[in-house]
Amino acid sequence: MLADEGVEVGLHGSFASALDGERLGEERRALERETGLAVTTTRQHLLRWDVRATPRAQESAGLTVDSSLGFNRDVAFCAGTSLSLRLFDVERDQGLDVLELPLVIQDDPLLETDSLALDPPLARRVTAQLLDTVAEVGGVATVLYHPHSLADPRFLELYRFTLGYALESGARIAPLGEVAASWRERERRLA
Repeated sequence: MLADEGVEVGLHGSFASALDGERLGEERRALERETGLAVTTTRQHLLRWDVRATPRAQESAGLTVDSSLGFNRDVAFCAGTSLSLRLFDVERDQGLDVLELPLVIQDDPLLETDSLALDPPLARRVTAQLLDTVAEVGGVATVLYHPHSLADPRFLELYRFTLGYALESGARIAPLGEVAASWRERERRLA
């Protein structure tokens, strides 16, 4: 039903799969069997990501787009950029065919007491500032809001603000796979 409505279905790889390409591949194939869809995008559970293992595990699992490179207790540019980038296998000293769309904004760090614990007005200002910064450099503002968070009126209001602010600013809102396809087309044109 979601796919019929144009929603991308991606893998939320388990905690252990971030270090195990075989397990990650099994999880991807299970999701594909159950949905009948080709799954190429992922975000690792709890943003577990290891530079020595996760990129290679994702490529070996047949995934081509990741959005795990972000913070669990903060919002900002964990990768130092909001631009898409190719992941690299540091052990084999070679580039991979996995595109990273770094996570810039996640709901929990903004409002939760074990993170930044911002009040809603400050959370809106921080979100607007991050979106403006991304727009200035022509980057990608990958945003994560958990479905369970939206049951809390504070998170729901912040989610609506984030989408509204982005749209009013002229941002293009798209799923990871669509953004990655545009980026790959850009790479082909520049090659």
